[in-house]
Amino acid sequence: PGLADQLRLVFLNQDKVQFERDFRPADGRLSHHWFFAVLNAKEGSTVTLKWQPSIRLTRTTRQYQIIRLVEFDEDGNVTNVIPLDPTKATVDPQTGEVEPMVAYTYTNHGEVARYFRLDVQKANFVATKLLAGTSGWKFLSVPITPQRAEPFVNLGDDIDPFQLYQYDAGLGGYKIYPYDIGEVELQAGHGYFTRLAEDVEVDVGGTMNHDDVICRLDSVGWHAIGNPFILPLNVSDLRLSDGKTERTFDEAVAAGWVEGTLYRWNTVSKTEAFMSEVPLSDGYEAVTSADQLKPWEGYWLRTRVPNLKLRFPAPPGVETARAPIPESLRPPVARIAVAPRPTSEEDFDLRIALYADFASDVTTTLGTRPEASTGWDVLDQSEPPILGQTVAVYFDHDDWGTASGMYNTDYQPTLKVGEQRTWRFTVFADKQDAKMKLSWEDAIEHVPDDVMLWFRRLDRSPSEWQDMREVRSVDIVSGSLFTKVQFEVRAERFALRPPSEFQVVAGEEQVLLSWKGGEHPYLTGYTIKRWDASGKVKEYVLGPNEHEFTDTDVLGNEDYTYQLSALYRTGAEWHSEPVTVTVKPVIRRTVLLPCYPNPFNPKVWIPYELAEETKVTIRIYNTLGELVRTLDLGVQPRGSYVTRDRAACWDGRTQSGEEAASGVYLYQLEAGNLRMTRKMMLLR
Repeated sequence: PGLADQLRLVFLNQDKVQFERDFRPADGRLSHHWFFAVLNAKEGSTVTLKWQPSIRLTRTTRQYQIIRLVEFDEDGNVTNVIPLDPTKATVDPQTGEVEPMVAYTYTNHGEVARYFRLDVQKANFVATKLLAGTSGWKFLSVPITPQRAEPFVNLGDDIDPFQLYQYDAGLGGYKIYPYDIGEVELQAGHGYFTRLAEDVEVDVGGTMNHDDVICRLDSVGWHAIGNPFILPLNVSDLRLSDGKTERTFDEAVAAGWVEGTLYRWNTVSKTEAFMSEVPLSDGYEAVTSADQLKPWEGYWLRTRVPNLKLRFPAPPGVETARAPIPESLRPPVARIAVAPRPTSEEDFDLRIALYADFASDVTTTLGTRPEASTGWDVLDQSEPPILGQTVAVYFDHDDWGTASGMYNTDYQPTLKVGEQRTWRFTVFADKQDAKMKLSWEDAIEHVPDDVMLWFRRLDRSPSEWQDMREVRSVDIVSGSLFTKVQFEVRAERFALRPPSEFQVVAGEEQVLLSWKGGEHPYLTGYTIKRWDASGKVKEYVLGPNEHEFTDTDVLGNEDYTYQLSALYRTGAEWHSEPVTVTVKPVIRRTVLLPCYPNPFNPKVWIPYELAEETKVTIRIYNTLGELVRTLDLGVQPRGSYVTRDRAACWDGRTQSGEEAASGVYLYQLEAGNLRMTRKMMLLR
């Protein structure tokens, strides 16, 4: 043990425990790595690291060809890589011992510790951590050309028990290592499945790919592919060739060579699934031309024509890029960096997610697009191969002729007002008593407000349609080893018809509001908001069949502002323009008020106020002064005759019962000895 402030070199493990010595077993593995730190060097001092290889390491035929020193900054990022060449070592002729050699010299700039990693490797390698996830399945590829294609040499020392599934598009099934030994090879550009009992770190030795990589896609169907580079690769940069013409990925999709959606198996850690407030588990994730192929990930790609070649163009900067470092190869001080992870207004996507505690499927999508058809089209993407002991949601189309099959997306033409569309999909599980939740909780929020969506289960009778905005998830329990439950979704676009002829008429300490609503199947009601002069708000709620409202909670000579809102079942709302009126004080004289509506067709209400009981007559004249109609209302008591049930009503007909012509008319109130006249307009 040394003094705490003394210059020291110590070995470290991931728990930051310090050791003076660190020996490793000679077990033939691909690589060995040691972490150490130089502590307490004085600021401005020169620090020299020396190493002394064994005699066996000085031979050119040594098993471990690559020896290097890796330097890190205080954040755990690589700042320097120093190759160490043991063949340059000098051997003392008298003792036969290798003399120490200078490995690295640096100047201390005030840091308390400088961190290093010593690598002893058989070849260059890449390494990563694979998550077991909730299902145990891992869809992987290798971002390197392996030195040896034998799977166990590369992965078997890290994964126990070890099996590797290689999909053969020609056979339409898997070859499994070690059962099909000699037929399964680990190659760059290809994807593979394996099962993990726990999270593991794996490393694969070989040659970094700096040039384009080409893979053959001979058969029509699904192909498991993977990014062969240590940098992400844009899907749009992929190239496909039929031997005569090479096309971009998007061009190949448009030409019908391949489908436009790839799929990766998204792995969710068991801790993340346990801590999540919503159901979360492993499942396929859709990948499009706007996305990237990540290193170490496997992807499903479906071809529709045979004998294609897939070219992975080398990403810019890959020659000098460094592979990401897994946590086991970071010094113990390294901080873990966590990277943060629409259609037209008429169209929509509705993603149907299926969750179980062991797997999930969150990519199944139905929707509309202007370029889609009711049958198969290029927007409809196939369902990726379903793994055992998992769950899936898919559209089963056996009515699409040569394109028949299971689909992950199903798009239909854009809905017009009054049109309906239906989709049918299947929920699948091959696990007894599996508890599942089918949900569209988040997706429904992005569906346009003028589209109604219903769903129903087809395995129950009677099967009632349910509103997908009201019921946003369904619990399902698999009743047998294999469970298939069919659902149907119906979408309808309706017209958001706002109320018309919204009128606000102030009377004697009351305000009459009226409007025409018509019949609307998805109208749930109305609200009226009222603001007084101080800004205080009051709200009134009315049913869908109410079309007038009288506000009596008002004071004379005060201003009030009213706004009418129509509420629809989908959550859509229509708001009128605010209307401000001044409430009339208590009646002190007889007055004729403005008629409503004005213009009108065919009826008009003529409001008035009487300061005393009197005989009332309403006369209608044309602009020539000719009498058109007389409304003899008899003797009426003092009061306000403003609302429709109290005001005089003219039905737009003459005294003889004929329809009056369009035009301007004068209406005159005769109340006792008083006569008052106003104008109104009839529009046929």
